Amino acid sequence: MRIAVVIGVLLLSGCGDTPGLCTQTACAKVEGSYAMEYEPVTIESPDCATLPQIAAPAGVVLKRMGSEVTTTIGGIPARGFLQGTAEFSLLGTAETDGGTDAGVSTFSLRGYYSAGTAKPDAGLPPGRILGKWITHAENGTRSCDAERPFTGTKQ
Repeated sequence: MRIAVVIGVLLLSGCGDTPGLCTQTACAKVEGSYAMEYEPVTIESPDCATLPQIAAPAGVVLKRMGSEVTTTIGGIPARGFLQGTAEFSLLGTAETDGGTDAGVSTFSLRGYYSAGTAKPDAGLPPGRILGKWITHAENGTRSCDAERPFTGTKQ
């Protein structure tokens, strides 16, 4: 649990003056609905066979206000930021044990936005997000870390 809290604080601290964040007038148009496709897991720790993980979603809806990006996955809210380079990182945390500090699950959606065209019906590709779906689960002395590359196609 402490690890997840520290990661969350580091990710969310300094939102107003963090170098590299996009500006209100120069943010990539990452907001929208995405159909997600995942590649096989590239990293997985041994305890993953015994700990439940937050499932990779079939769809993601990103909302953006300035450089802040939010979503909700599996009922868990996530928050992060969009860089001027169109890179983003969102983090969501859930206590899986009712708050007793013995179990926690986190997910991170990290990647970048690739602008497409507003006319996908003309055979041109729509916007996409590309990156990694990263999960962490812990309970007592067991922990699971896993990563899966993803591509999300804007709907």
